[in-house]
Amino acid sequence: MGYLFDTNAAIALHRLDSSLDEVIRQAEKDKENIFFSTITQSEFIAGLPTETDLNSIPFLGGDFISVDSEIAFKRVVSEENKKISVGESLRPQTL
Repeated sequence: MGYLFDTNAAIALHRLDSSLDEVIRQAEKDKENIFFSTITQSEFIAGLPTETDLNSIPFLGGDFISVDSEIAFKRVVSEENKKISVGESLRPQTL
């Protein structure tokens, strides 16, 4: 299945922040993919300076998961039941 990273994770990766290293190593160990949603894509782009060359940011060239209301609702319920800190991820099978 894989890991679904949020906007905070995308920002951390872009900044080469090491806070996600353990999660990324676990994904590699489990042979799982890392995904971003179209919501993360738009939030990330919206936070960039207007002169930014989007082609210079590798993950923006990848595929993004479309998020429908069912997935969004399950994400909110999951966060209410377990506070998720920056760097943690949700596995899509829990969505």
